[in-house]
Order: sequence, then C-alpha cells, then structure tokens
Amino acid sequence: MIGQVLYLEAQAQGVKATVTCCFFDDPVHELKGLPDDAGLYHFTVGGPREDARLATLAAYHHLEASGR
Repeated sequence: MIGQVLYLEAQAQGVKATVTCCFFDDPVHELKGLPDDAGLYHFTVGGPREDARLATLAAYHHLEASGR
C-alpha cells in the first residue's frame, strides 16, 4: 500500500516513479543470514533527462543513405 501511495503522489507532483526489486537465492540467504523471503527494494522518483548520446533512426536508414 505504501508503494501505491508513492506512485500516486509522484504522479500528482508531475514526476514519474518506478520500483526495482531483486530476490536473493538460497546461497545468498545462507551466507548473509537472511530470512528466506528477504529481498532488496529500491523506489525511485524523478523526471526525464535528455541524453544527447541517444538517437532515433528509421529502420534501414543506413541503406537509404547509400542509395540501395
């Protein structure tokens, strides 16, 4: 329920939210002394950030440029 409230509040503030989680296998539980249902959860809130290194190109754009 807490996660859902965080999602809704993020939307209300005009930003986005996501959660990342992982579950550990038995050897990690044993090594760390964790309970069987232990996992790691990370909740992130933020907005988009433009990355100039990324580009959207048409399919087969490289063939069109070579005249094929």
